Amino acid sequence: MTVSVPAVQGLISIWLLASEGDEAVFEAAIRELAERLGGPRFHPHLTLAGDLDTYVEEAIHALPALAARHLRFELDFQYIGVGTDYFRSFYAAFVRSASLEALRVDCWRAAGKEPPPDFLPHVSLAYGATEGEARTDAQVDYSKRLFRRAVAFDRIAVVASSARQPIGSWRILAEAELAGA
Repeated sequence: MTVSVPAVQGLISIWLLASEGDEAVFEAAIRELAERLGGPRFHPHLTLAGDLDTYVEEAIHALPALAARHLRFELDFQYIGVGTDYFRSFYAAFVRSASLEALRVDCWRAAGKEPPPDFLPHVSLAYGATEGEARTDAQVDYSKRLFRRAVAFDRIAVVASSARQPIGSWRILAEAELAGA
C-alpha cells in the first residue's frame, strides 16, 4: 500500500549569501552591533524574496536549477542606512545591478509570483536599533569600514524565515552555489 504524504506549505525566504570572507565580515559586524546597540544576532543575508507562502519541498528542489542559471557577482557598497523599521533599522545598502535584479526576479517567478517593484538591496547589520548617539556613532564607524568595498555573493538559500517568525527560529534549509562559484 502506498501512503501519500501531503506537501508541507510554509513561509520561506530566498536569501543571497556572501562569499566566505565577506560573510565573516558581516558576521563580526552583527555580533559587535548586537552588543553595541542591543538586538538579536542572525545570519547575514540579502533577502531576494521574503515571506513566501509556498511548498517548502518544491522550493528546495528548485534551488539548484535556479542557482545554475545565474553567475556569482559582486555588489558595490553604497551607504549605511538607518530607519525605524525593525528589520531595516541598521543596514549596509548596495548598488543595484542587472545581475542582482535578474536573480531577484527569477526567485519570485520560480515561486509563482511577481516581484514587488520596491527593492532596496541591503544586508541588515542590526535589527531594532533605535535612534540615539550609539546608533549614529556606529553608522559613522561602519560607513568608514565598508567605504569603497565590493562584496562577493556566491550562494542562494531557501530559509525557514519570515517577519512573523521569531528570529531565533530562522534556519537555512538548503543552499546552492551560483554558477562560476
